Amino acid sequence: MADRELRGELRRLALCWRLALTPESRASRSAAIAEHIAGLDAWRASGVVMLYRAFRCEADTDALHAAAAAAGKTVVYPRCLKSEHALELRAVSDLREMVPGAYGIAEPDPRRHGLVDPAVVDLAVIPAVAFDSRGYRLGYGAGYYDRFLLSLRPEATVVAAAFAGQRAERIPGREGERPIAVVTEEGTQYPEPE
Repeated sequence: MADRELRGELRRLALCWRLALTPESRASRSAAIAEHIAGLDAWRASGVVMLYRAFRCEADTDALHAAAAAAGKTVVYPRCLKSEHALELRAVSDLREMVPGAYGIAEPDPRRHGLVDPAVVDLAVIPAVAFDSRGYRLGYGAGYYDRFLLSLRPEATVVAAAFAGQRAERIPGREGERPIAVVTEEGTQYPEPE
């Protein structure tokens, strides 16, 4: 099977597994993931945190937003620029002010939320459809996050949030992708050397 087809099959299997979770299971697993992320040294040291809004049964990050706000951190969210195949960041203090954006995902409202330079992000928490022990992740396939990560400072910490059942044996890496840590309800998995 070619890498592209394998990535598609791994994506399909992980999405089916995730969609089969009950809302209660998803909520308890998301709470554990948030607790693990909030326990990271990179979280404690960060002033600007990038989060995402959960979509299609992803691990929920709303508890992290509340924890960041309580700690005085600036929280930024991506806004999809569909025509440019890119993401921009905007600071959001009140999640209720977010609006449906591209693909139906809740996004910052550009009329209310100020633009933020990706270079100020200390910790980025991104979603994953699937991941492997080497730290490679799959998204939905459009590459928005893969391209966006190139705009962060090299010293910025990036972690993917996913449920343990989304782990794949091996995801074919692509040129330009870098392995990242993945946080599941079981804890933080750092990339294994190849």
